[in-house]
Amino acid sequence: MGEKPDIFRMGPSHANDSTASSKNDHIDSMSFDMLKLCKELSRSVANGKFDSMHWLGELRKYISKNDNRLLYSDISNYIFNLSDEEFTTFTTNLDSVLNVAAALRGTNVEQDKNLYKTLLKFFDHVNLAHRQNSMFSNKQQDIDNEIERLLGPKIQDITKDMTSQLVGLVSIFTALSFLIFGGISSLQNTFNSLSAAANAQNSILPTLIVTLAWAFCLMNLLFGFMYFVLRIVKPPVSQIQTNIVQRYPVVFLCDYILLLLFVVLCGSWFAERNGVGQTVFSFFVCDHREITFIFAIVLIAVFFSYLGCKLYALYKGTDTSTKS
Repeated sequence: MGEKPDIFRMGPSHANDSTASSKNDHIDSMSFDMLKLCKELSRSVANGKFDSMHWLGELRKYISKNDNRLLYSDISNYIFNLSDEEFTTFTTNLDSVLNVAAALRGTNVEQDKNLYKTLLKFFDHVNLAHRQNSMFSNKQQDIDNEIERLLGPKIQDITKDMTSQLVGLVSIFTALSFLIFGGISSLQNTFNSLSAAANAQNSILPTLIVTLAWAFCLMNLLFGFMYFVLRIVKPPVSQIQTNIVQRYPVVFLCDYILLLLFVVLCGSWFAERNGVGQTVFSFFVCDHREITFIFAIVLIAVFFSYLGCKLYALYKGTDTSTKS
């Protein structure tokens, strides 16, 4: 027996690989030729770069070479990447080719009739691909508009909220810095004044009065600063409380205490400077100091005991006097 051909000697797997490789090469060749035809149609007519007869000749070669098969996917990919101006040039050239092919079809040559049918398929798929691309673009635009309609306000709200929070954080940091550094400096000056007054055995009331006035001004300055920051960051909303004391009770309670201490200390300094109340002071402090001391201790013990019980009841939640 003679030697077997190479295809049998290589085995089935090698034969399949060879067939697949040949098929891929053929498809690549068809794709290259189809892309070349499409590029020819994109040439400008005004510059005299496009020749309808030449293009028909190239199409005739493609048909005879590839058994009248068109690669529609390559046509679609090419059409999808054209701009409106480029597609206008493309269709203008294609219409010119159709007119020439229609004239050739009248010669009753079978090859020209077959060429015209293939050209009609090419023309029909070009318009179909353009229509698909237009619908996809419109649909994409509708989706973008819908996303903008639904998410646009939310994105604006999030951006506004983030900006407000950033402004608030920076403002709070600035206020805290002012409070800490200003408070430390003021406390240092206060302690120095108190120490100097104690060493000189002078009255400390003027120093305490100035300190209270400074604390009152500083607290209200910080309150005003934070109030305007909150108005900028978060617009005011309707509240059940109608007056400013109900909305900011802690601030006004502190102001009340500071003003009360300020008035008491001012009155005490006035009495000290003018000798007011010396008889009463001598009666309680000099003549009956033991009774005064015991009474003061009892009064302080009762006050702090009551305050402790009140706070413990509030902590446990058993105090009903504060419930509405």
